[in-house]
Amino acid sequence: MFPGAYRTDENLWNKLLSGKIINPKSNISLISNKNLIISGEKDATIKITQLKKYCKKFGIELHPIKNCGHLNIKNVITQPKIYKLIFDFINN
Repeated sequence: MFPGAYRTDENLWNKLLSGKIINPKSNISLISNKNLIISGEKDATIKITQLKKYCKKFGIELHPIKNCGHLNIKNVITQPKIYKLIFDFINN
């Protein structure tokens, strides 16, 4: 996606590919009792169907965003409605 942007050795790439870095499934014990996930329904990287199952299993609050993919989520979270959602979640 960003050729040449990430430079590291092969061992770290293999670890990253294994899913043991930044993978909630591998870090279940780190999940607290208060979590919010905002995800685009059209996200091809993190499928919404898998995310819904994951959130249901662990009691995580999920807010899918219609007509939004993986890379354009940053444009969505600045919208007043979503900002309020995040603000309310943090303060409650």
